[in-house]
Amino acid sequence: MQNVFITGANRGLGLGFVRQYLSNGRKVLATCRDLKVAYELLNLKKKFNERLEILELDLFSDDSINKLSEILSDTPIDLFVNNAGIMGVRNLKLGEVSGGSWQEVFRVNTIAPVLLTQKLLTNICLGQEKKMIFISSRVGSIQENTGGAMYAYRSSKTALNQVVKSLSIDLFDRGVSSVALHPGWVLTDMGGANALIDVKTSVTGMISVINSISNSDSGKFLNDYLDNKIFSIDPFVSIDDGVADLVEIAVERGKIQNKKLKLGICGEHGGDPKSIEFCSKAGLNYVSCSPYRVPIARLAAAQAELKKK
Repeated sequence: MQNVFITGANRGLGLGFVRQYLSNGRKVLATCRDLKVAYELLNLKKKFNERLEILELDLFSDDSINKLSEILSDTPIDLFVNNAGIMGVRNLKLGEVSGGSWQEVFRVNTIAPVLLTQKLLTNICLGQEKKMIFISSRVGSIQENTGGAMYAYRSSKTALNQVVKSLSIDLFDRGVSSVALHPGWVLTDMGGANALIDVKTSVTGMISVINSISNSDSGKFLNDYLDNKIFSIDPFVSIDDGVADLVEIAVERGKIQNKKLKLGICGEHGGDPKSIEFCSKAGLNYVSCSPYRVPIARLAAAQAELKKK
């Protein structure tokens, strides 16, 4: 029976990974910071017994990482899933950022994964799959950062992607694959209530991608929700059918209350021609987008108006 090691396993994506891998017949080594409040994991332990081992791990503590390494000893780890991560203080504007909070985010999201890899590398090399998965995010993309802010979280994920690339080079001769995965915008405590997909959908997609990963993928950053066809379009760029329905409902109800109400959208969707055409048909008054998308947005808006005539 192959072992799956998962950090940050007491909620969100981590808990989703635990549930699905247990259902798939794997043995899971699940870590959490405080075992006493890991209620969902403890309930799963009652059901799956010896196939679920729950381990305490505080990623802020080198001693905790060292202790975990001692506990695992020579236990093989076939699949290493570095899921644990923190956002830090949300919505901090320039002038409000502190070095202390930034360091905390970097410690958990970037530094701890390297320290953990160092301590568990022997275990990973003893495994059959030798796959290391790091849950990253597209907010770490330099090219796609059009919204600014989120200094600590964005930079920690950018740095994590570089860590994954370096690991892929350093561990190539040992046959270990190292990959960064973007889970999509997921309905978790971190993702928030406006996210586009639920945990089960995201984890199902990522596991499908993980199963298909080979050594040739090592060092890559993968968008599971696109590459695995969970969505036919990128929901961060173009409005999908579900969001479109919500916009139409909002327009209808808003106009009932105030016929003069001005409505619009702000974000990358405001620079997408398909989304702009939809907004025009739905009765929105304006779109807002990044400066470099404005020429495209103006042209698309003009074309959308002409189609009405």
